[in-house]
Amino acid sequence: MSSKALRIIPLGGVGTFGMNCTVLESGNSMIVVDAGLKVPQGNLPGVDLILPDFSYVIDNARRVAGIFLTHGHDDHIGGLPYLLREVQVPVYGTALTLALVRERLAAAARDGAQNDILMRQILFTESVKCGPFIVEAVRVSHSIPDGAALIIRTPAGTVVHSGDFKMDPTPLNGHLTDEDRLTRVGDEGVLCLLCDSTNADRAGTTPSEKDVSEVLVRIIDGAPGRVFVATFASHIHRIQSVLDAAHRAGRKVVLEGRRMIANCELAAAMGYLRYPPGTLASADRIEGTDGKVVFLVTGTQGEPMSALSRIVKGEHPLVGVRRGDTVIFSSRIIPGNELTTGQMIDELYRRGAEVYYQDPPRVHASGHGSAEEILRMIRAVRPRIFIPIHGDYRQMAACSRLGREAGIAEGCAFLMEAGHVLELRPEGAGLADPVNAGQILVDGDLMTAVGGSLLKDRRRLAREGVVLVAVSLPRDGERAAFEPDVHSVGVAPDLISPELDAEAARTVTVLLSDRDGSSSLEELKENIRLAARSVYRKAIQKRPHVVVVALEE
Repeated sequence: MSSKALRIIPLGGVGTFGMNCTVLESGNSMIVVDAGLKVPQGNLPGVDLILPDFSYVIDNARRVAGIFLTHGHDDHIGGLPYLLREVQVPVYGTALTLALVRERLAAAARDGAQNDILMRQILFTESVKCGPFIVEAVRVSHSIPDGAALIIRTPAGTVVHSGDFKMDPTPLNGHLTDEDRLTRVGDEGVLCLLCDSTNADRAGTTPSEKDVSEVLVRIIDGAPGRVFVATFASHIHRIQSVLDAAHRAGRKVVLEGRRMIANCELAAAMGYLRYPPGTLASADRIEGTDGKVVFLVTGTQGEPMSALSRIVKGEHPLVGVRRGDTVIFSSRIIPGNELTTGQMIDELYRRGAEVYYQDPPRVHASGHGSAEEILRMIRAVRPRIFIPIHGDYRQMAACSRLGREAGIAEGCAFLMEAGHVLELRPEGAGLADPVNAGQILVDGDLMTAVGGSLLKDRRRLAREGVVLVAVSLPRDGERAAFEPDVHSVGVAPDLISPELDAEAARTVTVLLSDRDGSSSLEELKENIRLAARSVYRKAIQKRPHVVVVALEE
């Protein structure tokens, strides 16, 4: 590839939320921006998380000069432990981002295998040279401190990656998005802007974090009993708002959830979070507070093992929800999680709690800018080429329309899918042949591609159940050592299953008694499988998965 050409390749984060990962190639070098994960949603039984397919990066590991991170949310850094098993390169990020990465790597490390990863801190407005790329971090306001847009200078021209951003006029930490720096870069000339599309289909501007803080103060101060506030463990600004509101109301705060506790300790140690004096307490030492306590918990998406989920189910050893409590869901419900979250909200109401989960009042504000803020980003940077990222396809399409409104020329806005390759050359820009891309499912130590047989089999087991048939195959002229044994799981109700299992056993017995010895073992097992399944299909219109174990005597 010519040194004057640049290739931009999204491997995730386009057409879906999560798995953010983009490759930039110049000459014989490449850098990776973000390496995130996605929380599984929908019919994905047993799946813990979803990663972008990193195979293109792994196959070109020798060409990778470094990995640059925009901020510390899991949809941008959560895939790093998996990528760094295969690609050992420096990782660049701001202070809090790298601290969160170290925590993720430590949790995922096996025998210290990832302890030697080279971390290099980026300071805002200072440049880092990495191969043919020169990268500068620009401060942006988001729901986590130390968020950055990236100015990436390449031989082909300057690329700006917006990261996740909003133009919050009153951020809690006082750090505004640095529009002046972005405007100066725009004055110099920008080849391409990759822009956050999350709220592109929402008119106006995103409410300020300060607005939420004021609402939390009113609710927590006026609540008659205990208060539970559920939010993301990485939302340090929101956590600070809850701590301050509880302190003003004279309430103690109890942190619940492993990730919540770990992130708060880390952020406080680095100066990004401030505990008001005498506010923190532990769940086993809140007697005598007369209900003047706030539980700050994880579990806004109804995750089965989260702190709030265990509390609602009565599985927490020390804390439960009771009549008169107030529960605040201070986060967005991620599309796909409405059912599990809704069920938890229903149960909270059954227990007599007052629940706040949607506006009004404003108990949550997005960390992503809406349409007016995206227009401000585009008008500041003024790119020749425009690439919407970080959103479902409808948000990316809305972002593309905003680009045209802001003056992007016809044919210069590209809606890309994972694996698409955009080549930028002096003579123009266009799509080239795609690279391998997709989604990788992670289940414990197991990793498999979407569309494989594993997920198909699990869905079928969940839908139809399983039947185990154990048979003894005697020698000619002899009786079997035992009668066929049939046991079904998840096929029919308990009152019906024994009868159907017995009928299936009789059917298999008849089949074996008619055996003439001419068929192979595999043919016989297939005949047994079909015969057994036919019993359940005729009785209850189910086609369970049948496993046949044949023992030859």
